Amino acid sequence: MTTFNCPHCGKSIGLSVIGVQTEVSPPPAQVASPTVTPPPTTPSGGTVKDLVTTQQALTMRNKVTVEGKIEGKTDKRTINTKAGTQVDTCNAFLVDDSGKIKIQFWGDEVDKIQDGLNIRITNGYTNSYKGEVSLTKGKYGSMEILA
Repeated sequence: MTTFNCPHCGKSIGLSVIGVQTEVSPPPAQVASPTVTPPPTTPSGGTVKDLVTTQQALTMRNKVTVEGKIEGKTDKRTINTKAGTQVDTCNAFLVDDSGKIKIQFWGDEVDKIQDGLNIRITNGYTNSYKGEVSLTKGKYGSMEILA
């Protein structure tokens, strides 16, 4: 029987070796604890979980949370829906430090927004039409006007 000290805990361990030569592996290297990255800071000075930039939003499909400034709002227009109703809509660009994304507003949102306004879209989604990606809050998302 052979005894040795465990490299991990330092205890004395006895081993019986029958015709096999054994090696004791060195203790595993110390692993540094992961660095926790704080959530991004918003233009309003707070933090929002899952906040992405407009450039990141261009590659996402859903669950988009993004903030920015409204620029280039188009005139309001009324369209006929497949359900046979009419609804107002307009487009604009949502701009942040990383770039911009086209955004479409529907219904009551159209009259609430104007150029220069800072907003947050939470749980929005994107569509691609004729190669251009646009963002909307959709049925399950929300829009907040920021100070």
